[in-house]
Amino acid sequence: MCIHVTRENGDLEKGKGKLILPTLLHAGSNPNIKSLFHEIVDTCWSRSHFKQEKMSALVSLLLYELADLRSGKAEDAEQELANKIIALVDRTPHRSFRVQDVAEKFEVSTKTIERAIKKKTEMTFSKYQTSRKLEMAAQQMRVEPDIRLAEIAATFGFYNEFHFSRLFKNKYGLSPSKYKNGDKKTE
Repeated sequence: MCIHVTRENGDLEKGKGKLILPTLLHAGSNPNIKSLFHEIVDTCWSRSHFKQEKMSALVSLLLYELADLRSGKAEDAEQELANKIIALVDRTPHRSFRVQDVAEKFEVSTKTIERAIKKKTEMTFSKYQTSRKLEMAAQQMRVEPDIRLAEIAATFGFYNEFHFSRLFKNKYGLSPSKYKNGDKKTE
């Protein structure tokens, strides 16, 4: 997406309230910018009575986002994106997301998703998602030691009990049934 802007005399003079942006600004790490673009286009084609006022407000918000991006607050946007992805995984442990699905949901590239998660967790998205599900499953087994492993596997979106058990043993160093029985944990 691009914004084409024309320049008028006096626009490049520095002064209070003026925003000077570079010719090219990579905004892929900020999902708010893409969302604002979509909203601006939708508003442009709408028949709203307050179309001009809404357009003005949306363009102002877009310019603020671009100014933040230029001033180095992109790191904050990337961290915010990572927090949203982590919250998504935590809220929906029964789902197994592909990185492409998450990228579409947050309207960013898969590289942006991977970079944000890697920076926050030091793991790829896939490894983080699996690790987090295993942590939640272990917690569930501590709270409900009588729960069947097949039920745990289904609850946390694993293919089956065998798949869950293999991944659990890789992470914790013992089988889920031994873990449930209170054997020594290697957390």
